[in-house]
Amino acid sequence: MRNPLPIPTKDDWVGHIPLVDGKPAYQDFDLEAAYRNFYGKTHAEAFALFTEPVLNYYDDLFWMPARCLEFYLPDYIRYLDSDLSRGDSDAANYLFSIVDIRHEEIRAGDPEVRDGVIRTLRRVGQTQEWYDAAPDIYGCFATRSEACLALLGAA
Repeated sequence: MRNPLPIPTKDDWVGHIPLVDGKPAYQDFDLEAAYRNFYGKTHAEAFALFTEPVLNYYDDLFWMPARCLEFYLPDYIRYLDSDLSRGDSDAANYLFSIVDIRHEEIRAGDPEVRDGVIRTLRRVGQTQEWYDAAPDIYGCFATRSEACLALLGAA
């Protein structure tokens, strides 16, 4: 997946929070965590984060601004599509939650990023065992995938 966007700037990260007297109007701890983990990271560095057994990096995708999500989501997708994600049930499970929460931004964003998410949703929906994701814990990936595909207008 090609992603011609430049690395998100500080304004991309915090520009959506209104300022009062030159300071952010509120403190967003989840955004701050995502910023600490991803700010200034290249695609290779972000991909490396997703290979670590730390759920926080997947969780950061919920909270980062849309411009940052559009830049880093392909790295997460690349991880899910790689052999490194074999047995990573949590990483596969998070995909459904990310799409459920961020589907409007994914639909409105770069079509190539959206298409990559759609391809990966279809594959994850068919390969639950590959991720060692027990249905009694994670639900049925095929059903969850179909629901997410519908949210993205690809059902």
